[in-house]
Amino acid sequence: MVHEWRATGLDAKQFGKVVILPTQTPAGDSYGDLEPSKLEEVRGIFDAALKAEFGSSLGSGPKTLVIHAAVTEIKPNKPLLNVAPQTQILRRGYGYGACEIFATDGEGGPVVAAFMQTSDTERLGAEKLSPTGTVEKACGTWSKSFHELLTR
Repeated sequence: MVHEWRATGLDAKQFGKVVILPTQTPAGDSYGDLEPSKLEEVRGIFDAALKAEFGSSLGSGPKTLVIHAAVTEIKPNKPLLNVAPQTQILRRGYGYGACEIFATDGEGGPVVAAFMQTSDTERLGAEKLSPTGTVEKACGTWSKSFHELLTR
C-alpha cells in the first residue's frame, strides 16, 4: 500500500542542496523482537539508500530540501518457515516493513512532499531468508519512489 502527496507547483530544480536527517525508528513495540543493534543497522541501510538516491542536490536553485524518514513498523521474517515451498503456502514466515518520508523546504519549513508505504515479503526472493531482509530491500525501493515523487 502506497500513499503519497506532493505540493502543487513543486519544482525540484529549485533545491540546490539536500539535507538527509538520520532515519528514525519511533519508540514502541512496532518492531517485533528485534535487537536495538538490528534496528540501528536498518536505519543505516535506509540512510545510505536515501543518500545514494538523492546525492547532494536536485537542481541548482537557492533552496535547501530537508528529508525526514522513519521506519515505522517491522514484522520480522521467520527464515526457518521460508525455506521449503510447502511451508510458504500460508505465508506464516513472511514479514513486512513500513515507512514514512517527508521533505520540507528548509529546516522547519513547509512540507513539500510526503510518502508512506508498507512492503510485504515476496514469495520469490532472498529477502525472506533473514529477519529484516524485507525491510532492508524495501529501503531502496522507498528511496527511489520518494525521489521519483519529488522529480516528476
